[in-house]
Amino acid sequence: MSKNHHLANNKEIDFNDLQNESFLCMPKHTYIYQLFNELCLKYHFQPKIMMNARIESLIGSLQSNQGISLLMKKSLLVFNHPNLIYKSLKQPVFSNIVLLYKKSHQELINSLIK
Repeated sequence: MSKNHHLANNKEIDFNDLQNESFLCMPKHTYIYQLFNELCLKYHFQPKIMMNARIESLIGSLQSNQGISLLMKKSLLVFNHPNLIYKSLKQPVFSNIVLLYKKSHQELINSLIK
């Protein structure tokens, strides 16, 4: 979110406090978008989605305080924008990461995970 957003001074963000916010979301085919929708269902609200775009486009709109976005912290670390502030949710959100590889690379994978 923008440093000027009304929630920017909160130490953490309670998902229940997001019901009336405008959201800038990743494209609909992404996992993070699906996770976001699941969270909104869990907390019983229909999100007001202003746009769906790639993260590079979202950042410009976030900086100008056009809304907020739910993104994975690790994906934001590559971006250094002084006008944005990153906050954690009070309710933890977990995600699974899987490794896919060709069967022909089995020996290499086994040596990496030892």
